[in-house]
Amino acid sequence: MTDRQTAANQYRRQPLRLMLIEDRTISAIDIETKIEDLGHCVVDVASHMSQAEDRLARSSGRIDGVVLNPRLVGRSASSLARSLARRGVPYVLLTDLPEDETRREGFRGPRVAPFAPREAVRTALDDLGRRCPRRSMLPQARPELA
Repeated sequence: MTDRQTAANQYRRQPLRLMLIEDRTISAIDIETKIEDLGHCVVDVASHMSQAEDRLARSSGRIDGVVLNPRLVGRSASSLARSLARRGVPYVLLTDLPEDETRREGFRGPRVAPFAPREAVRTALDDLGRRCPRRSMLPQARPELA
């Protein structure tokens, strides 16, 4: 195996450290289980805006990204998304809301529906991983090395 192949494999195996922001317990348990089954780690969970804001403020350097429900207890979480963008923290939306509706509220990025199959979660987290600042410092996986 070449050095490039080794670096590409290390990139793919690097687990993400994620914060989960979801107000529905059943949905949170489902997505957390799938995230961990995929080899990643949920390091913190928040279920409402003030809790999420507090934990994000204390999470500097501890998380690679966030899985975010755009509506927490009926309120838009767009202020959290803006805060994440300012900090350079990528996120995946956990929603079944129409994409045009979430885009109007200012949300961007990959999305996965609650209770989505594991492969859909993998795809969204792979996208998040490519946008993760910590991972961008690692050697990039290249198609010819896969």
